[in-house]
Amino acid sequence: MVNLLYSVNAFQTIFIFCLLLDQYTHTKQDKQTLTVIISSKMKDNNSNQPVRLLRRIAIMFYDSILLIALLFFASLPVAVPLEITMNHPYYPLYILYIHLVAFLFFGWCWTHGGQTLGSKTWKIKVVTDTGTRLTWKHAFLRYIGSLLCWVTLGAGFLWSYTNKDRLAWNDIISKTRLKMVSE
Repeated sequence: MVNLLYSVNAFQTIFIFCLLLDQYTHTKQDKQTLTVIISSKMKDNNSNQPVRLLRRIAIMFYDSILLIALLFFASLPVAVPLEITMNHPYYPLYILYIHLVAFLFFGWCWTHGGQTLGSKTWKIKVVTDTGTRLTWKHAFLRYIGSLLCWVTLGAGFLWSYTNKDRLAWNDIISKTRLKMVSE
C-alpha cells in the first residue's frame, strides 16, 4: 500500500510538471484549442490529430483512480491474510501479482475495444499502427513500455514532445498509437 502512495505522489509531481510544460510550450491558438478540448462539449472530428501529453495525463489520472481501487480489492485476499510487508519473503511474488492484475485490467480494456474508462471519457482509442484492434501481444508490450515510461520518471511520456506523431515510448515499443474518436 505504501508503494501505491509513492506512485500517486510521483504521478502528481509529473502531472504538475507536464501542466507547466504544456502551458509554456503551446502557442495562444493551441491554448484555445486545448480549452475547447477540455470543455464539456468536445467535438473532435479529426481522428488523425495527434493526442497531446496533457490529454494522456488526464487519462492516466482517471485510470489511476480506478486502478488503485482495483488493486486495493485485489490485495485484500492476498496481502491481509499473509500480512505481506516489504520485508516479507513473499513480497516479490506479491508485486508480481499486483502487476498481473494491472496488466489484465489494461490488457482487457485495450484488446476489447481499445479504451479504458479514462480514454472513453477523453474520447481516445488505442489502435495498432495499421489502425486495427490490439492483440494481447500488443497489450503486453504497451504495458511494459508504460512501466518503462514511469520508471524513468515520465521521460517516456515527455518523449512525445520530441516525436512528430506525438508518440510516447509505450506507443513506439508496442507499435500502437492513440487516436481521437468521435462521439
